[in-house]
Amino acid sequence: MPLDKEAIEFEVAQSALLRRRLEQGELLSSNPLDKKYRSTYTLLGSSMTSLQKSYLEIPDGRVFLRRKTSSSGRHHHSAIYFYENDGHASTSSNTWLAKKKHFRDTEEWRVKKTRILNKLRALSKINLALVLSRMPNVVRVVAAIGLEGIEVYPKMTAIYDMTRRVTMHDVNNDAAYDDMDADVQDFFTDSNQQYYHERNQYTIEKLPDKVLRDIFQYLSPKQINQVGLVCKRWRVISQNPGLWKFVSFRPNYGGIQVNPQCIDFFIQLIGTRFSELRIVELATDLITPNVLYELANKAPKLQYLTLDFSTAMQLHDFTDLQSFPSRLKSLTLCLSENIFLEGFLRKVYTFISSVETLHIIGTYEKVEDEEEEVYETVNVFKLKQFLPNLRVVNLWGVPFITDEHVDAISSNCAHLECLCVNYCPKVTGSCLKLVLQRCRKLKTLFLAHTKLDNNIVKMVDWEKTRIEELDIKGTELNSEALISILTRLPHLRWLDASWLENMTDQVLEAWQNSNAMGSLQFLNMDTCDSLNEQALVDMIKRHGHQFHGLCLGGQHKLLEYFWMNMIPQLRNIRVMVMGIAEDCCPKVVAKIHVDQFIDCIAQNCPRLTRLEVRWDDETLRFSDKSSKFIDVLRMKCLMLHSIVLSDGQYYELVRSNFERADRMSVVRTTEMCRTGLLHCSRYFNQLLFN
Repeated sequence: MPLDKEAIEFEVAQSALLRRRLEQGELLSSNPLDKKYRSTYTLLGSSMTSLQKSYLEIPDGRVFLRRKTSSSGRHHHSAIYFYENDGHASTSSNTWLAKKKHFRDTEEWRVKKTRILNKLRALSKINLALVLSRMPNVVRVVAAIGLEGIEVYPKMTAIYDMTRRVTMHDVNNDAAYDDMDADVQDFFTDSNQQYYHERNQYTIEKLPDKVLRDIFQYLSPKQINQVGLVCKRWRVISQNPGLWKFVSFRPNYGGIQVNPQCIDFFIQLIGTRFSELRIVELATDLITPNVLYELANKAPKLQYLTLDFSTAMQLHDFTDLQSFPSRLKSLTLCLSENIFLEGFLRKVYTFISSVETLHIIGTYEKVEDEEEEVYETVNVFKLKQFLPNLRVVNLWGVPFITDEHVDAISSNCAHLECLCVNYCPKVTGSCLKLVLQRCRKLKTLFLAHTKLDNNIVKMVDWEKTRIEELDIKGTELNSEALISILTRLPHLRWLDASWLENMTDQVLEAWQNSNAMGSLQFLNMDTCDSLNEQALVDMIKRHGHQFHGLCLGGQHKLLEYFWMNMIPQLRNIRVMVMGIAEDCCPKVVAKIHVDQFIDCIAQNCPRLTRLEVRWDDETLRFSDKSSKFIDVLRMKCLMLHSIVLSDGQYYELVRSNFERADRMSVVRTTEMCRTGLLHCSRYFNQLLFN
């Protein structure tokens, strides 16, 4: 019976993995003389010679694989067997294989061999990636925590050795592939065990104390106290003085509350835990001679001290006070309504000559009746004699401060750079002429919600000053006084003129014609109802490129058409406020397409950091597709970290969009946050209190 295929059988090593796999798939037998082998012999016997039949006397333990290959140009087929260390191959010169060129010397074998090796190399890379993905990042952990002596190289050496043997192309040495496969199985078995072992080895409890201390620096004092309850080791770390550089002991402002019965223990901690203090805030109960003495002697690095007397009903006896922190740069006094501090200050006058920033925080928010009697709880005339190095003075909301007090402070402070008398209702401005003449370095002047007199303000020589920042918010200055001030301040870069009824188009036009707006960068004209749209358009077209902050909220006349045309002019803007609040009158009737605003801002304002839109949901028009425009804003304005919106559906839409991008604290409501320009002042950090 003629055959259209020939069978070539060759030997496979006894220990080869290939042998086991073929046996499992029943593709060959371990006994050459079984039924399958005999059937093969019967099938091929008709075309075999007597010499080839004698080859069937095969030694025990031989394993054969039958491979069928086509033979072009021949109609007869034969089965040929190869063995090691026998003479049959040499005596088979008459066979078809002997007449043909050896297959391993042909070009076809070289192509196949190259293809096989490329596949093996690709598989080795895949296996290597799989192994590395199951390994913990040991090298990165070692670099992060600074540990030494950890063996990470043996595992990498094993991977390299495995991949090196994968690329071997010695076909005759099949045992190399078998050993490689066995190594892979052993490696994965060992790596699983080592993975769980190393995962338990590199936990947070294995971090050194220095790394834990650096992590704890990002926690608040209350959180550090809670961390100290975890274990004994963490308690020791949490008591490190380096973690207690800024501590507030004012419970009303989120600070730590000290039990009055534990004052003695608190005093002992000053010399141990609080020896590195730089900033401390003390409530009334802790302002005692013993506490101040310990701070002066055990906290030599203390520079910022806040003494809160606002809740005091009675002061301690400071007769025995002999020491006070003498290296202070900033001193804050929170006054009480009826507690006089002269007895206390008399003891500390000689220790505060190094103070550069003075905060006297009054009781403006607590005053209910304007006719209520006000007590002068601090002797400013005597205090100024011991503060010759003042650079920043903040008299916020002190009801008894008058122009005489401001004049007295300026008489002994030649280095004064910032003066703030916001919410001091008794200041009329009569002191400004002398203050500006004495303090030539004065650059920041805050006069918000004071009772400035128009005639007095006009008499000030504004053109001879170096004023760069001016706050006249909520004053009752008329148009002539405003023109007199603004047109004579050529160095002005920051102006808060919000809530001014007399800020008119004529004032704005005169200001522009005086060429005094060349340095202006931050302008707040919130709720200036007397301004018209055309005057603001002319101003933005001329100076819009230099604005970094612009607040035009609270103006019902500025609607969609105005902002769509003006936003492209504000390419350097960083802070922008628009819209009118819901409870303001008159009510906005027109609808605002907020998607156009958002897209226009995203395309023209890449440096935007703060944005406030005060229109409510009834005024804004948006849809389900608005999320696409919000995506563009989020991706274009990468420095945007505050968006204030009116509470409603659009606020929820924007907030959910930013939260999906893991930016949780960007979107806020107008009920909880308002955007202003005070943070853009040069002395913002020095003016902060509470």
